[in-house]
Amino acid sequence: MGITLFMLLVAGLLPLWAFWKFQPDAPDKARQIKVFNQMILGVCVLFWFVWGLVVSNYIGTQAERVIPILVMAGFAGINIVFLGVFTLLRNFWLFKPASHNPNRILRK
Repeated sequence: MGITLFMLLVAGLLPLWAFWKFQPDAPDKARQIKVFNQMILGVCVLFWFVWGLVVSNYIGTQAERVIPILVMAGFAGINIVFLGVFTLLRNFWLFKPASHNPNRILRK
Protein backbone atom coordinates (compact mmCIF):
# COMPACT_ATOMS: atom_id res chain seq x y z
CA MET A 1 0.00 0.00 0.00
CA GLY A 2 2.93 2.33 0.65
CA ILE A 3 4.30 2.01 -2.88
CA THR A 4 0.84 2.64 -4.34
CA LEU A 5 0.41 5.81 -2.30
CA PHE A 6 3.91 6.98 -3.27
CA MET A 7 3.24 6.43 -6.98
CA LEU A 8 -0.09 8.26 -6.74
CA LEU A 9 1.64 11.13 -4.94
CA VAL A 10 4.27 11.36 -7.70
CA ALA A 11 1.57 11.20 -10.39
CA GLY A 12 -0.32 13.98 -8.63
CA LEU A 13 2.68 16.24 -8.10
CA LEU A 14 3.97 15.98 -11.67
CA PRO A 15 1.19 18.19 -13.16
CA LEU A 16 1.69 20.67 -10.31
CA TRP A 17 5.38 20.91 -11.19
CA ALA A 18 4.53 21.37 -14.89
CA PHE A 19 1.98 24.05 -13.99
CA TRP A 20 4.70 26.12 -12.27
CA LYS A 21 7.61 25.24 -14.56
CA PHE A 22 6.05 26.02 -17.95
CA GLN A 23 4.62 29.49 -17.48
CA PRO A 24 4.28 31.88 -20.42
CA ASP A 25 6.83 34.65 -20.90
CA ALA A 26 4.69 37.76 -20.84
CA PRO A 27 6.28 40.42 -18.64
CA ASP A 28 3.46 42.86 -19.37
CA LYS A 29 0.89 40.34 -18.08
CA ALA A 30 2.84 39.02 -15.09
CA ARG A 31 0.23 40.15 -12.56
CA GLN A 32 -2.62 38.63 -14.56
CA ILE A 33 -0.76 35.33 -14.86
CA LYS A 34 -0.06 35.32 -11.11
CA VAL A 35 -3.73 35.93 -10.29
CA PHE A 36 -4.80 33.25 -12.78
CA ASN A 37 -2.37 30.73 -11.26
CA GLN A 38 -3.57 31.44 -7.73
CA MET A 39 -7.21 31.16 -8.77
CA ILE A 40 -6.65 27.82 -10.51
CA LEU A 41 -4.75 26.40 -7.53
CA GLY A 42 -7.46 27.64 -5.16
CA VAL A 43 -10.20 25.95 -7.17
CA CYS A 44 -8.07 22.79 -7.38
CA VAL A 45 -7.69 22.72 -3.59
CA LEU A 46 -11.46 23.11 -3.25
CA PHE A 47 -11.94 20.11 -5.54
CA TRP A 48 -9.45 18.11 -3.41
CA PHE A 49 -11.36 19.03 -0.25
CA VAL A 50 -14.73 18.07 -1.75
CA TRP A 51 -13.29 14.79 -3.07
CA GLY A 52 -11.89 13.91 0.34
CA LEU A 53 -15.23 14.62 2.03
CA VAL A 54 -17.20 12.64 -0.54
CA VAL A 55 -14.95 9.58 -0.28
CA SER A 56 -14.84 9.60 3.51
CA ASN A 57 -18.61 10.14 3.86
CA TYR A 58 -19.79 7.61 1.29
CA ILE A 59 -17.38 4.83 2.18
CA GLY A 60 -17.51 5.44 5.92
CA THR A 61 -16.31 2.57 8.08
CA GLN A 62 -17.03 -0.21 5.59
CA ALA A 63 -13.65 -0.19 3.90
CA GLU A 64 -11.32 2.04 5.91
CA ARG A 65 -8.21 0.48 4.41
CA VAL A 66 -8.94 1.76 0.90
CA ILE A 67 -9.90 5.33 1.84
CA PRO A 68 -6.31 6.70 1.62
CA ILE A 69 -5.79 5.05 -1.77
CA LEU A 70 -9.07 6.40 -3.14
CA VAL A 71 -8.38 9.88 -1.79
CA MET A 72 -4.86 9.94 -3.27
CA ALA A 73 -6.13 8.55 -6.58
CA GLY A 74 -8.73 11.30 -6.66
CA PHE A 75 -6.14 13.95 -5.84
CA ALA A 76 -3.88 12.66 -8.62
CA GLY A 77 -6.76 12.49 -11.08
CA ILE A 78 -7.93 15.99 -10.24
CA ASN A 79 -4.38 17.30 -10.62
CA ILE A 80 -3.77 15.57 -13.92
CA VAL A 81 -7.03 16.65 -15.53
CA PHE A 82 -7.60 20.06 -13.95
CA LEU A 83 -4.05 21.38 -13.93
CA GLY A 84 -3.26 19.77 -17.29
CA VAL A 85 -6.21 21.41 -19.00
CA PHE A 86 -5.59 24.81 -17.44
CA THR A 87 -1.84 24.69 -18.13
CA LEU A 88 -2.56 24.16 -21.82
CA LEU A 89 -5.31 26.77 -21.75
CA ARG A 90 -3.08 29.34 -20.05
CA ASN A 91 -0.05 28.77 -22.27
CA PHE A 92 -1.64 28.36 -25.69
CA TRP A 93 -4.82 30.41 -25.59
CA LEU A 94 -5.18 32.93 -22.78
CA PHE A 95 -1.62 34.24 -22.44
CA LYS A 96 0.03 33.08 -25.65
CA PRO A 97 2.96 35.20 -26.79
CA ALA A 98 2.54 37.41 -29.84
CA SER A 99 5.31 35.51 -31.68
CA HIS A 100 3.05 32.44 -31.80
CA ASN A 101 0.13 34.34 -33.32
CA PRO A 102 -0.46 33.06 -36.90
CA ASN A 103 -2.37 36.25 -37.80
CA ARG A 104 0.79 38.28 -37.26
CA ILE A 105 2.44 36.61 -40.28
CA LEU A 106 -0.55 37.22 -42.53
CA ARG A 107 -0.63 40.96 -41.78
CA LYS A 108 2.91 41.67 -43.01
